[in-house]
Amino acid sequence: MKIKTSITLSEDLAKEIDQFLGQKENRSAFVEQVLRDYLADHRQQSLDAKSIAFLKQRVSQLNQETRDVLGYLEGLQISQKADHPVNMQHIERVVQEVVQSHFETEPEIDEIVWFNNGLEPEICLLEINRDALPAGSVLVFSFAPNEDVPFPVRIADVTPQEWERIKQGEIALPPGWSLKKAQIFHRPKE
Repeated sequence: MKIKTSITLSEDLAKEIDQFLGQKENRSAFVEQVLRDYLADHRQQSLDAKSIAFLKQRVSQLNQETRDVLGYLEGLQISQKADHPVNMQHIERVVQEVVQSHFETEPEIDEIVWFNNGLEPEICLLEINRDALPAGSVLVFSFAPNEDVPFPVRIADVTPQEWERIKQGEIALPPGWSLKKAQIFHRPKE
C-alpha cells in the first residue's frame, strides 16, 4: 500500500535527480528506493555493530574458558596424584552451594541438572538457561578446582527446547552423563 506524502527538495537536487533518471523512472519511485536502500544499510550496520560486540565478548569469554580448561587440566593432574577417596557428602554440599549461587546470579536459569556418577571427584552440571544460544548439542566448559570449589567442574548451558530434546534422546549427553543418575534442582520460588 502506498501513502501519498510531500517531500520538499532543493531545486538543484530535483534537477539532478531528473537528469539522472531521464524518462525511465519517476522521482517518487527513485526517492522511495533510495530511502529503502538507506534504511537497509542502516539496519545492516546496526546488526554488524551488534555482531562485532557479541564476537568481542565471546572471544573474551573463550579466552577465559581456555585459561580455565588449562587450569582444570592442571588441577586434574594434581587431584589424580593425590589419590584421595571421593567424599560424596563434601561434593553434594559443594554442588548445592554452586547451584544456589548460579540461581542467585543468573535469573535466566530455570533448572540445573547434576550428573552424579559417584566415581569421579568432579561436578557435572547442565543448566537450562532461557538466554542460552541454541547449539543443537551439549557444549561443555571445564573449570579447574579453586578455593571455593575444590573439585573440577564441567558445565553446559542448553535452551529449554534443547533440554526437552535431551530428555527425548534426540540430543546426546557427554560421556559419563546419564539422566538415570541425575538430580534436578529447580529455581526456588520467590
